[in-house]
Amino acid sequence: MGGGVLLGPLLQPIINPLLARSLKLVHEWRSGQWISMLESLDPEEQLLWKKARRMMRKPTPSTPMVTLEGLALSNSEKAEALADSMDTQFQSVNRTVGTGNH
Repeated sequence: MGGGVLLGPLLQPIINPLLARSLKLVHEWRSGQWISMLESLDPEEQLLWKKARRMMRKPTPSTPMVTLEGLALSNSEKAEALADSMDTQFQSVNRTVGTGNH
């Protein structure tokens, strides 16, 4: 699955079903927790709508930007990478325009 550890061929038939079962149990437990939380909400108290609004307000995680120097993770790194890219693009356009080549 995606752990990065290579298991010997003798252990994989034992480990894979255990891992699959563990993942299924975790999924079932999370689903049960979610259902319990939803069932505990009282529509008369408007808690369901408050919970829904709170969930909708969570910011979307920012994905990394691939640059020539590697990955830009923070907003400031992304802004700098974008500025560098635009600077490079406009410099090449200015050179072309300055020489009369179109």
